[in-house]
Amino acid sequence: MSDLTNAFDFSAPDLSIPNLPDAPAPHKNAKGQYDGSSYCESSYAVTQPPVPYGNQSTCVSCLSETGFKPVCGALTEGRYLTFESNGYALTNPGQNSPYFTATKATADHSCMNQRWVVHQLAPDGDVFIISSAVDGLYVGNLTSLRNNSGIAEQYSIQFLGNGNGYSMQNQNGSYLTFASMGVDGVISFTSAASSLFLFSVT
Repeated sequence: MSDLTNAFDFSAPDLSIPNLPDAPAPHKNAKGQYDGSSYCESSYAVTQPPVPYGNQSTCVSCLSETGFKPVCGALTEGRYLTFESNGYALTNPGQNSPYFTATKATADHSCMNQRWVVHQLAPDGDVFIISSAVDGLYVGNLTSLRNNSGIAEQYSIQFLGNGNGYSMQNQNGSYLTFASMGVDGVISFTSAASSLFLFSVT
């Protein structure tokens, strides 16, 4: 999980005072002393419910729900990601394709060919190599796919903030971007950063 600093919009703060509900006064005993903990314990016959050992599910896939969430803040490992822009998503065509491309994004981000895994090169760093969820191939130079992590292209993935998504800059200083053109998108590398939006998919 990333920290929560990017959840705050310091450029346009909301200084209004929220409407808080009235809270009941803490309980006091006959002497007027606060006795919250003892009063609470005396209100319940069982203060330590039994632990439900033996009732746990062994279904690993049941531990998290199927779905997706937009990624916000510093990027971390440990999930499937889709990289999207202008209605298109970074895509591994599969079937041992030597190149990645961009195809139309799906509303529920369910296409496995559009899922990627990032591998952090240094603790707390923003430089990653990227592999495909389809066949484990790595994003290489230009639009190539490589089967060796040692020759994978390194990308600095920066959170841009203010709803602008992320930028992806390769080790040569160029930014990855893609635009629409018919059925497929066109991937290019530019000198100026462009916005990509990331989704974490389960």
